[in-house]
Amino acid sequence: TLYVNSSTGEYAYDADENKVNALKAGQARTDTFTVTAGTGQNTVTINLSGVDDTTLVSVPPAIVINDTPANDAFTNRVGKVEANDAESDVLTYGIENGATLNTAQTISGIQVDRQLAGTYGTLYLKSSTGDYVYVPTPSAINALSANQSRTDSFTLTVTSNAQSSVTTPL
Repeated sequence: TLYVNSSTGEYAYDADENKVNALKAGQARTDTFTVTAGTGQNTVTINLSGVDDTTLVSVPPAIVINDTPANDAFTNRVGKVEANDAESDVLTYGIENGATLNTAQTISGIQVDRQLAGTYGTLYLKSSTGDYVYVPTPSAINALSANQSRTDSFTLTVTSNAQSSVTTPL
């Protein structure tokens, strides 16, 4: 939208943020307005250039597993990395230092294709959707002493087809 001060001729341009952010890197658009002043007309041209905006990633909630004095079994934990790309680029999810599985596996109903073993469990990920499964290792968790608190940390990556990449902890 173009706003014109009829007394001074000064103008202000208010771009539609969603449309501008949707422009891909190198994409160009032009907004052209005809402004009438008295008996004359002028053309105001606004040039817009797209850049590869950063993909926004929500940090997944922490996974908490509580051990008891008994020899426990632990259930798999599932979740999803939520990401949004302003240009609607195709996103690919990964695990930093993780491995690609030779054959996709279905774990807890999710067909996963990436993995990384931690100290207390293994994280599996579906690279096309960001769905993940953490599979606890009962022997490692049950071996902890009373009141011990330990952490498995993973860094997830999200890459757009424009090759921009962001990371988030899990």
